[in-house]
Amino acid sequence: MVFKSLSYWFWFVALVLLALILANTPLLNLLAFEFCAVLAFTISFAGAHTAMTAVGNLRQRTQLMRGTAAQMVMSAFWRVFGVNLTLLVAPLIIILLNAFRVKNCDFLEGFAFFFLLPVVSCAYATALGVFFGLWLKRRWAAYLAYLAYIFATFLALAYNLIFHPPIFGYHSTFGYFPGPIYDERIIISGTLLIARGTTLLLAWIFLSFAINTLEIGRHTRLEPTLYWQKLYRFKPQFADLNHRIRLVVLIILFGLIYLFRGELGLRPTRGYIENKLGGLEETAHFKIYYEKGSKVEKEIEWIAQDHEFRYAQLIRYFQIEPTKKVQSYIYTSPEQKKRLMGARGTSVEDPLGYGFHINYEDFPHPVMKHELAHALTADWHPILKVSLKIGLHEGIAVAADWDEGKLTAHQWSQAMQKLEIAPKMSQIMGIDFWTQASSQSYTLAGSFVSLLIERYGVEKAKRVFPTGNFKEVYGKSLADLEREWTDFLDTVPLTEADLAIAAHRFNRPSIFQKPCAHEIAQLSSDAWRAYYRTDMSTAVRLFEQVYQFDPENPRHLRGLMYAHYQTEDYPSTLDWTSRIIAHPEASMSRVAEAKNVEGNVYWQRGEREDALSQYQEVFALHTSDALDREAQAKLATLALNSSDVEDKIRQVLVGQPSNRLKMTLFHEVIDALPEWGLGHYLIGRQLYFDQEYAPSNQYLLKAADLGLPHQKLAVENVRLIGVNSYRLGQYDDAIEQFSRIASDSTLPLGVIHRAEDWIERCEWAIEQLSQSVD
Repeated sequence: MVFKSLSYWFWFVALVLLALILANTPLLNLLAFEFCAVLAFTISFAGAHTAMTAVGNLRQRTQLMRGTAAQMVMSAFWRVFGVNLTLLVAPLIIILLNAFRVKNCDFLEGFAFFFLLPVVSCAYATALGVFFGLWLKRRWAAYLAYLAYIFATFLALAYNLIFHPPIFGYHSTFGYFPGPIYDERIIISGTLLIARGTTLLLAWIFLSFAINTLEIGRHTRLEPTLYWQKLYRFKPQFADLNHRIRLVVLIILFGLIYLFRGELGLRPTRGYIENKLGGLEETAHFKIYYEKGSKVEKEIEWIAQDHEFRYAQLIRYFQIEPTKKVQSYIYTSPEQKKRLMGARGTSVEDPLGYGFHINYEDFPHPVMKHELAHALTADWHPILKVSLKIGLHEGIAVAADWDEGKLTAHQWSQAMQKLEIAPKMSQIMGIDFWTQASSQSYTLAGSFVSLLIERYGVEKAKRVFPTGNFKEVYGKSLADLEREWTDFLDTVPLTEADLAIAAHRFNRPSIFQKPCAHEIAQLSSDAWRAYYRTDMSTAVRLFEQVYQFDPENPRHLRGLMYAHYQTEDYPSTLDWTSRIIAHPEASMSRVAEAKNVEGNVYWQRGEREDALSQYQEVFALHTSDALDREAQAKLATLALNSSDVEDKIRQVLVGQPSNRLKMTLFHEVIDALPEWGLGHYLIGRQLYFDQEYAPSNQYLLKAADLGLPHQKLAVENVRLIGVNSYRLGQYDDAIEQFSRIASDSTLPLGVIHRAEDWIERCEWAIEQLSQSVD
């Protein structure tokens, strides 16, 4: 009996210990995808081993081997499969009991993953264990052959992951590798069902091979043995012919799945992705792939120009002269990108392909420079094309991009130090990089590497990049260099307001610290999709489910607040805003957002004084420039002595009118108040979003002449004029506008840096024009 074998109890204890470890490991401690994937991988080795043990027992008890070849093989399979399933019972019980201390958000999906991953892998391992056990008499030889086969399948998967763009993978053992941990949504997709169906098909093929080649008789000493000669030498009996036809049909079916693996989403290749996108724009230094007939195609000239400008910046920063073109893949939507290469919202480098994969974004692209930096530094490691120190690898790209929003990476890093939430650089450089919140690890690594390049030069950065041997390259340990960096951060200017904004930015936990990360991510995505298609009843229902899963997180109250506001259920809206404001874990940004919505409710109900008070509080918090500008626009409108104009602006600023109605209302406003600068600004801003750059500038320039109610509105007005001028090819005018921002020392360093970046872009464009004329 297998139950009495040492093999069974060894794997039983191993799986129990594994389940206990997983039950105490964040993200793996509940009945969900990660737990099931690890268990599936383990049962793939345990199940095959116990199956071979069972086949060995059958060899010693030949009286049990009765009937036809099919009956003997299938009898052995089902008997051992039942035994192997018992190995999964204890881990399942442990993780279910663990639910009393760790919240499980979706038991139904958890059980579905359990069936699709460990149970299917168990069937696969059992089938292959029976096959190899019958083929090779010695159990150790059979198990080594099985391991060699599994290793070969891993090599095939690794080849696809390394040399082709997709960063996800399906495999018969663990089931599914979903790609980046930053893409938190993992669902049971149709592709996963096809992949697991293919795993069962493979199991059936191996069992069919065993059926078609099994021999037992005197010439085998009455021991079951596989004779491959039987495949082409068989008696013309109906049963044999039937089994042979079945084997051929199964192989053909598997071949068709492999042939159409790209279309099925199982293993898309580089060629398949390029053909699927269909569009190619080739420049001096790039091959840009995009979807034909999409919005990307309409903007492809601007996208190509953006690529070339970032290329010029980076080769100067890195002091390199690349000799090959970069491959850029631009996907029309996150869903398309997820389907074709595995990363929905995460931009991904392609080091061996000398390129990167990004979603389409408005010009200029916010993350393309970062990904391009990865491509251009790939040759710094001659073999792997990436640094062995992940903190160095990402830090180089952040340092080269140097656009971290309102503050610089140095300022954000100093804020983390003051807030005492910054991990040690030894953690950031190593594998712990992934266990930290991405907003922290990327920023800290970028600040550290930027200082190294500034003080010691980029050539040393190139030398330290492959292995991260700081002592060899810099003559100092990582700890010594970290002390230099922290001493430098103490000299970086940082205000109390900056510190407060940083506290909000860095309170986002790592995925390993989030309860029900995948379930909440999926529900939130579905809820916001319903919200944006104005299906508010569905949005409210889904947001409420998210809130029930994680009621202690104020972030999840935001959707309920906005959904109720859009349905004009103002009492419920105020209830949710008050919960956010009173929540002890709510950040200032969330509080400001809630107060802004409260102000909108009061304004809609005609309670002007209450609305005025809320907008003043929003502005006093200074959580973001966008919210500050919005608050100032509302305060300026409420200060007017014209109820008719106020009503028209209110409809735009706190309602959801169509673009056509917005423009009608705006024009009625400036007809009534032609000298009111804010009215002209609002029209110019709307025209900018509509990509009507020349008319937009007419209104924005008029707004600048008339004056705006606050500096932040004035700065944004200047920025929009500059961007419009650039789009119109009026580069000198654009430089003039951005220079006004860059020279204003009262502005945050991040804002000044972005203005300087625009000036550099304009100067580059002028240089390109002069070269084309020559």
